[in-house]
Formats: sequence, C-alpha cells, structure tokens
Amino acid sequence: MPAVLEAYATTGSSDVLCRLAAASHEDLQQTLLDLNRAPTVARTTSVVVLSVVVAPRTLPLLADRHRGAPRRAPAYRT
Repeated sequence: MPAVLEAYATTGSSDVLCRLAAASHEDLQQTLLDLNRAPTVARTTSVVVLSVVVAPRTLPLLADRHRGAPRRAPAYRT
C-alpha cells in the first residue's frame, strides 16, 4: 500500500493534495481505485511527476530580503 508522504488542504477546485510513494504501478492503481470507491470522495485527479524542475528547498528563502515598510501597489495608468 502506498505511503502518504505529504497532504495539504488547498483552495480552488481541489480540497486536498496528497503526495504518495508506491512500490509499483499496480499498487498505486489499486490505491486510486480504492480511493474512488470511498463514500466520502466525490472525484479524484491523478498526476505523475516525470522530473524535478525545482528541488525542495529548506533554506529560509526570504531571510535576505529587505524588510522595510510594505510597498504600495503600483499606480496603473489609464
């Protein structure tokens, strides 16, 4: 049975995003079929990651940014 590595509540058309690890395609397929049969699940969407574009980062990415007063929204020209 696949392991849930991460799960997030989301906005938009989805309620939950889960990242799974499965031992085989068959194992993943059976888990998705079982999930679709659950009475509390209306629908699912599956996505398979083909490659990593940006690896997970653990550094505080915003720590070096200037923390002055918040900038105002840009003035739009009409």
